[in-house]
Amino acid sequence: MVRKLVIVATTTIQMLLLFWLPCASADFAQETTPRYSVKDGDSYCLLTEFLMTLDLVYAVDNDNEKTAKKTFTPTNVSVESTSDCSGRLVLSWFPQSGLNDTWSLELDFKQTNSSMKVNAQTYYTLNSLELTLVANESILPGVKVLGKQKLVSNTPVFTALLGRHYECTSEQQVELRKIPEDKQAPVGYLKLSKAKMQAFMDSKEEKFSPEVSQCTADQPADNTIPIAVGVTLAICIVIALIVFFIFNRRTRRQYGSV
Repeated sequence: MVRKLVIVATTTIQMLLLFWLPCASADFAQETTPRYSVKDGDSYCLLTEFLMTLDLVYAVDNDNEKTAKKTFTPTNVSVESTSDCSGRLVLSWFPQSGLNDTWSLELDFKQTNSSMKVNAQTYYTLNSLELTLVANESILPGVKVLGKQKLVSNTPVFTALLGRHYECTSEQQVELRKIPEDKQAPVGYLKLSKAKMQAFMDSKEEKFSPEVSQCTADQPADNTIPIAVGVTLAICIVIALIVFFIFNRRTRRQYGSV
């Protein structure tokens, strides 16, 4: 009987492994995050890794619809030689196979100093992003504005203490528009996730600093106030019950004495 149970258990485990391993392998493959770096000689000065998708909303020459939307997931992304240690990272890719024109994304990092006179610290920000695209019918069907266009975001994405790396697993969205604004031009919505970034570093190894500045979206929620309110409410209920019990007991004694 014991032997039969062992055989059944072994067979069950084998079947579970048979189904689980391919799924696990697929999950691990999907979780691979591309890494992009810039070097100054033998030292790494800028290091990033993130997943990105790009939604483009563009005006179309169509009587039935005013705009269309197309989503791109860049693959085979390259770091351009125009990237440098001053905080500039330029990535390029082909938006569609068979095209000759590449699209590019430029990330500009800036150093800033705190306004404190004592214990002043230096920070860096992802200060702006610039997307350069080439619009044509083959990739954006019905698009009104053709040719090379630049979409920009001048809103800082994050600020981190110099010497630390920035980390944000949660998805962040950056809106990219043409400057000056053109209602006919496409609008880009760049989504970044599983992001790690560090600029103005000096490391012989392609590794992020162990110290991290975490984004707000990844930080655990502060439940201090709700817990305090709950405890206070519970105490009030207990006190009310005690008072009610004492008052009820006294009332019964009074009736008993009468």
